[in-house]
Amino acid sequence: MRTRNWLLLALGSLLLMAGQCGQQVNNPPEKPTGLVAIPGDRQVVLNWNANTEPDLKGYNVYWGTASGALTNVEYVPKPATSKTVTGLTNGTTYYFALDAEDTGGLKSARTDEVATAPVAPDTTAPTITSTVPANGATLVALDSNLEVNFSEDMDVGTVTVSISPSFDLGDPTWNPENTRVSFDPATNLSSETTYTVTVEGKDHAGNALAGSKTFNFTTVGSPPSVLSTAPANGDTNIPVNTDITFSFSEAMDRTTVEGAFSSSPSITCTWSWTPDSKLATCNPPTDLSFNTNYSVTLGTGAKDLAGNPMATAYNFSFRTASAPDTTKPTVTVYFPADGATGIARNINIEITFSEPMDKASTQTAFQITSPAGVTGTFSWPSSNRMVFNPSSDFAYGTNVTWQVTNAAKDLAGNTLASTVTHSFRVIRQKTVNLESQAALDGFVYNTGSVYTTSIGLAVGDTSANTSMRGFLSFDLSPLVTDSATNITSATLYAYQYLVMGAPYTDLGGSLRAESVNYGPSLDATDFETSVLSYTYTLSTNDTAGWKSVSVLSKVRDDYTNRVARGNRSQFRLRFPTTTNVDGGSDYAYFYTGDASSYKPYLQVTYEYP
Repeated sequence: MRTRNWLLLALGSLLLMAGQCGQQVNNPPEKPTGLVAIPGDRQVVLNWNANTEPDLKGYNVYWGTASGALTNVEYVPKPATSKTVTGLTNGTTYYFALDAEDTGGLKSARTDEVATAPVAPDTTAPTITSTVPANGATLVALDSNLEVNFSEDMDVGTVTVSISPSFDLGDPTWNPENTRVSFDPATNLSSETTYTVTVEGKDHAGNALAGSKTFNFTTVGSPPSVLSTAPANGDTNIPVNTDITFSFSEAMDRTTVEGAFSSSPSITCTWSWTPDSKLATCNPPTDLSFNTNYSVTLGTGAKDLAGNPMATAYNFSFRTASAPDTTKPTVTVYFPADGATGIARNINIEITFSEPMDKASTQTAFQITSPAGVTGTFSWPSSNRMVFNPSSDFAYGTNVTWQVTNAAKDLAGNTLASTVTHSFRVIRQKTVNLESQAALDGFVYNTGSVYTTSIGLAVGDTSANTSMRGFLSFDLSPLVTDSATNITSATLYAYQYLVMGAPYTDLGGSLRAESVNYGPSLDATDFETSVLSYTYTLSTNDTAGWKSVSVLSKVRDDYTNRVARGNRSQFRLRFPTTTNVDGGSDYAYFYTGDASSYKPYLQVTYEYP
């Protein structure tokens, strides 16, 4: 029984399914997508995306002049996805919609409306409305940007901007409306150069640029400047009848300079110029006011011949004298002092006046009357101080006399109160031969024997292998008497008259002159007295005759310490080896101060007042 019921149920299900398969079921197409309207001249082009239904028949296009009232319809068969609606009125807004229709006549839902208005074709050519710099502009800054403005939006891909002379403008920058293109060059334009800019391009309708497509401009040149003025900034005690002069870096446009001049208090000018237009002079027809501060300005209206203005205004001020200057100038200070002695040979003569002087007349009024023929150059550390630098050094001991005559004038033209004459003496030079002091020279044995009265001194060793050292002493008192200021040379001279054995071979090869200070008497302890820094080689051979050596450092040291050393310069003569212990005599004999001739001497050249 249960099996039969199951079979009946299955049979019923099969019958139901069979009935359903026998019926045809259709669905409408999907609503089209991507509808766009492109306006044209009295027409609109519609485009949309294709539907994909296999039973699609085509599309119905609806349009009208009011939204929601699309009274016009036109069928478009597949596979078309575009429709041009013609016969429309330019400037009128039209609304459009679309549906899809299948072969069974079923239609999709309509698309949302799209609206547009047909337009007449653009046949108006674009033009350039303005440029920066403007056409014909001059004195354009070297760091200027370039800008071109158009009458309508441009097809930027067609626009070219070129410049001559060639210059790298850099990349163009457009505004959002594509009506202005600008350039910001990485480098400056060249100065005093005329540039020509040429522009080409089209608008979006393909209309080429019309009208003037070129413009030019000229860049600014290097600005002129004021190099100096007279009076100078900060000058005081200026005569009221002074002129005001301007020195420029280049030739100037005279009219612009004169027009750019101003002052406080006001100064009226009668102008004059040098032929090269570089020096302008304002000659006031009336004197300036006494004891007054004047501030002068030359504004940026002053231009050079190329029309370049000064970069900044030039300002300076000066103060006029308190009253008419009728006071004669005087010499207040001079160097060297009158009657001075010991003046350096390369001395400059410096003269200070009581007030600023006229340089030309003052230099002419200066002269060295003795010695004759001295030439030199002048300098002015300040307006009232003159320095004369002789072309060559004065000779030693020259008596120099100089004067400034009353032809010297101050800035007001007042002459020097009186001629000024002064003298000085240049440092002198002397050479003296200082003979060895007989009472203090001699020789000493290492055994203690001292000999100071012999005409000769022995240096070396004996057959008994004892050693001898010689001593010389010179009196520096003549230098002290002359107040020597500088020792320029000093040479020790000693006469070798006898050599026994071979001291130069056996005792070290040379005879030394050592700097010592053994005082007012020679005794046995001086054999080993200490050396004072300096050791010299007096002789290297046994040839008879004068032996000499420069001892400048030694003598300078003794003179510096003359008080402590009793005005003496003393030497010890010795061989490097005390004795070679060979039982033979090896020594050299030199004359002493006790000799009648060939006495040792110290030749000294020195400067003194």
